[in-house]
Amino acid sequence: MAATKSANKAAEKAAEDMDIAACNKQLMAEEAAADEAQMASFLQPIQPPPSTPFLPRTSGNTNDNGFEDEDDNLCSNDREDDSGPEDDDILDDASQSAADSSLSIINVDDVSSTQSSKSQRTTPKSSKQCKSSGAKTNRKVTEQMLSSTVLPLAKASKDAMRTKVVYGDVFPPNDVAGRFAYIWGLIKDTAKGNSAFQDALQEASDDEDVKRILMIFVMYGRNAMFNSIVSKAQSTVEAHHKLGGTLDKVKSDVDWLLEDTNFMYGNIDLENQTFNNNKPFGCELIFSIIQSQWFPSPPRSKSDSSTTARLFKDQMLPVSIIILATIAIEHGLKEFSMERQGMFDFTETIAKTSYHTHWNAWKLLENTAQKWTVYWPKHLFKHLMSKSNIQSTVNTCEASAKNIAKVDSRELEKIAEEA
Repeated sequence: MAATKSANKAAEKAAEDMDIAACNKQLMAEEAAADEAQMASFLQPIQPPPSTPFLPRTSGNTNDNGFEDEDDNLCSNDREDDSGPEDDDILDDASQSAADSSLSIINVDDVSSTQSSKSQRTTPKSSKQCKSSGAKTNRKVTEQMLSSTVLPLAKASKDAMRTKVVYGDVFPPNDVAGRFAYIWGLIKDTAKGNSAFQDALQEASDDEDVKRILMIFVMYGRNAMFNSIVSKAQSTVEAHHKLGGTLDKVKSDVDWLLEDTNFMYGNIDLENQTFNNNKPFGCELIFSIIQSQWFPSPPRSKSDSSTTARLFKDQMLPVSIIILATIAIEHGLKEFSMERQGMFDFTETIAKTSYHTHWNAWKLLENTAQKWTVYWPKHLFKHLMSKSNIQSTVNTCEASAKNIAKVDSRELEKIAEEA
């Protein structure tokens, strides 16, 4: 009898050891893949050779500008909160993948004491612990995963993230600890001065799982915005530039547009291959993408309402928003030149390289045409206002204020009290 019990225990222990070994093997394979991807992300992107063009995306609902609505392009089950995709974020580089999988391990309030997530994830005590460890899952973070206390802070922080990107803080740190500190710092800044947000912040600080979900949810705002503007460019470059004819002609036209970024100039004549060299960053498609994303008529999504409000306050466009539209168009053209859709992914590395290339070009213009670089963002904003129905709402508010400007409000209050 004792021998049977001993044999059963030995069999149970052997089975448990096999589960642990299998789990460790899986985690080590995932980490090796992540390391390889992270190493690749630091290499300069290799441009694939252009081939036959593909047909652009045509699914989804289009608005008056011919763009697909942002909510129709998000990989989300909830169109209002643009929670974001599961594992295929448009900027899903190695660091982002690690961010999604390790938020419950790293203490972002004290990144200097951060331990290696590898050492903590490769020694599970049981198969049950292995399944609940920091390994990345296929679950998408949604609003339903956040409490009613935390959700308002999550939404406000996600909006703040989108505004932060538009105003030039486009690329978070590449290292995992730095990226966590970047996101958590933004959330804490959003919570300042708001008692309800402070309670939500405390709830997230006290629970690592809540903190992890909150931070991923906030980061979705950035990725969804990139996804939206790139999708707009992808769906319009063909019609805007009237690309058509034989495959060789389309290839020749696209190659010319990409040559020395000819596509970013105004008054492009593709047939004669000319443009107005005194209109850098003057392509009408740049204007159209900005209008559709941040000044839609009528307004569709609240995701960028905070950004739009700040743009109205500044009465000009930040240079970074012009660059963002430019890199989206560039990617749309490059992808159009590929044989199959999705062959040329818009990775963080590609986005960063493209962004800094165009940003440096703008800086060179600042050195040689400083007055123009001050004038152009203001001019584009005025042009947007002349084309957008949003202006009528602003003008109505201003007119209403002028209509009662002569009223003595204190006297009105006194009349009411004495009545």
